[in-house]
Amino acid sequence: MSKGLTTVVKADDRTVLDLLDGARMEPLSPPIEDAYCVMKGTIPPDVSLPLHSHADAESFYVLSGEAQFLTQTEQGLEWQTLRPGDFVHIAGGAKHAQTRCHSQAQAV
Repeated sequence: MSKGLTTVVKADDRTVLDLLDGARMEPLSPPIEDAYCVMKGTIPPDVSLPLHSHADAESFYVLSGEAQFLTQTEQGLEWQTLRPGDFVHIAGGAKHAQTRCHSQAQAV
């Protein structure tokens, strides 16, 4: 892919990942090495992501549902309730986790 060109990814060209726990991850951006990645994730009720960290930063924008995000702050680890329209950015290397606190699926 050449730099400076516009890239369009059609819905029919995407590979959707249906995970064993019922979560669904849908890449929205093209798979370009060393570029940011945009994904839509649907996380069903009763599914949690355990405490973890990784080198890459992550950002979440909540589309629907409600969840608790455990984020690393200056005061230590802190739970934050996120609802539709809320945004969280997690720096690379920061510990974080997520759990559902509502009976409907959450889309991020």
